[in-house]
Amino acid sequence: MKRIMTISFLLLFAYFNITPINASQNDIIGKPAPSFTLHDLNGNKVSLSDYKDKVVILDFWATWCPPCIKEIPHFIELYNEYKNQGLVIVGISVDQAGVGVVKAFNRKYKINYPILMADNQVSIAYGNITGIPTTFVIDQAGMIRRMYVGYRDKTVFEEDIKELLPGVLSGQSSTEEEIQPGKYLTELNSVGMAGRPESDNAAPYYKKAIEIYVKEPDALSGKTRNLHEELTSQEQTMLRKWVQDNSPALEQLKLGSNKPYCWFTKQGPTLDVNPHLQEMVELAFVLQARTFLQSENNNINSIIDDLITLYKFGAHISSGPNLSEEKMVGFALKGLSLKSLFFILDSKLLNSASMKSLEDRLNQLATNQNEAFDIRGDKINMQEKVETTFTNLKGYLKSTLEYCDMVAARTPWKLKNDKAILSANTNPWIENIAPAIARSVEIEYRSRTEVRALITILAILRYNNENNSYPATLQELKSAGYLDELPNDPFSDKPLVYRKTEEGFILYSLGGDFDDDGGQQSKWGLGEENGDQVFWPIQKTP
Repeated sequence: MKRIMTISFLLLFAYFNITPINASQNDIIGKPAPSFTLHDLNGNKVSLSDYKDKVVILDFWATWCPPCIKEIPHFIELYNEYKNQGLVIVGISVDQAGVGVVKAFNRKYKINYPILMADNQVSIAYGNITGIPTTFVIDQAGMIRRMYVGYRDKTVFEEDIKELLPGVLSGQSSTEEEIQPGKYLTELNSVGMAGRPESDNAAPYYKKAIEIYVKEPDALSGKTRNLHEELTSQEQTMLRKWVQDNSPALEQLKLGSNKPYCWFTKQGPTLDVNPHLQEMVELAFVLQARTFLQSENNNINSIIDDLITLYKFGAHISSGPNLSEEKMVGFALKGLSLKSLFFILDSKLLNSASMKSLEDRLNQLATNQNEAFDIRGDKINMQEKVETTFTNLKGYLKSTLEYCDMVAARTPWKLKNDKAILSANTNPWIENIAPAIARSVEIEYRSRTEVRALITILAILRYNNENNSYPATLQELKSAGYLDELPNDPFSDKPLVYRKTEEGFILYSLGGDFDDDGGQQSKWGLGEENGDQVFWPIQKTP
């Protein structure tokens, strides 16, 4: 059982590359930037020392990362505006698919600053990069002055540039002074609340949990995110105490997760990402650490309770009109919960009654998330950005918002096959934001599909326990009353693929390559050799 929880604990890193700042990253702020020599997209060697006496913005990013893509137009504009005054922007791609993919992306987005290909050494040197985008601001003396994990608005970097470059005045632009402060902030807060009573809101409980959260001991720094590594007896004692000290915070987390809605009132003045997002992830790590400790005693019911709490917590963050950057964190937390539940199923520790109980709870969660994909927050954010930054795109705003609505209303399969939507790229803004919007919608469908897949697997296992055989088809499972509805595959026009095998059964989605590869495992069909997203049997390594 302990093995199950250590494997599942790793999956937050694998799911969307989202993680809080670790101690080693904090330690390098205010210190000399680690030197490196990497290859650019043409194979030339480039070193940090080549930019001596420059202010350097060093951005770790990837072509598949929506928040990274959202920042790129800002970096292009900043580089154009300040390169003659001593600014250099360097993108370090952590893509694993190869330089060809990054080259194509670079051409499409017309990136005007240097792009280098990361290696393990540079990622480790800069604090073990595990979350992207991660951006460092380095002054002319080569010292790291700022570090940002996650998306930041253009104005954040511009203020840093104005502070560090001599002769560049700080302050707001005339465009920023002309806008109505709080106009879109008020709209977003109103949409989030939607006239609901405050008693239905989980946010006050989450805020209380954040307030009373006890930070991890320095001696455990980083190890609470890597519990697959063996802890010494002293470290185990500290881990138990840290989890115990956070019992009041976890109780508030559980109380909040039981509320039907969650909305945080943003304070502004602009539509920034929730400032509590990192603390929320910290709380999720405490909760996951508790399940790790409970696994030592095979306390399966308590583990499931905590994992359901974690899922509902993630669902609150990823639902409603929250911004895409916030939703990505919520998707990751839901994914962590579900992957852990998959491994529990594989351990064969649940009898039919326990599986039916878990299935009922998951059905309720799935029913609560059947509403259309909500991009209202992103649309309001776009409107604000048009008035504050991209003023030259005002004429394209209406068609861009309409395009986003069309994308959000379609499954990945329907979007792929809708030529009218795909040919709408005459709008230059759509061409830039379309990949990020489509990616966010796709990840939402992945999350929903995982829940339905888990429900289906529970039903199949119950059927086998009670009939000494697996159903021939999913339709047979439904007809026998074990399944309320067939699990649709958003990457095809059919249900998930199911068939009996010599060892039991297989259940999978076609994944992002949209074809049936016979159940060959690949993370959502996006591996080098394509493949499918296999839910069962469980893959034994993360």
